[in-house]
Parts: sequence; structure tokens; C-alpha cells
Amino acid sequence: MTTNRKNELIAQLVNILSELIEANDPEQVSEVKPDAVEMLTVRECTEAVKGLS
Repeated sequence: MTTNRKNELIAQLVNILSELIEANDPEQVSEVKPDAVEMLTVRECTEAVKGLS
């Protein structure tokens, strides 16, 4: 392997690592909010489940 090829590979690795560091930057990561819980009324529950009244 030539010195030029080694330098190219090192440059590629540095670029990949830089992208990973930027992607994991806590200031750039948006907070994931849980999905809203769907609530049913008593009437909707009785319609959804057979045998309830």
C-alpha cells in the first residue's frame, strides 16, 4: 500500500469520525417526546369490548 493511499484512507476515516461526532452532539440532538396516549371514554370501551355494559 502506498503512502498516498494510506493518507487517503486516514482522511476518509477522519471525515467519518467527524460526522459521527457531529451526529452525537447532545446540543444538536432533539428531544424525542413519547407519543400521546389515546384515552377511551367508558362508552367507547363498552363498544370495543364485547360483554361490557
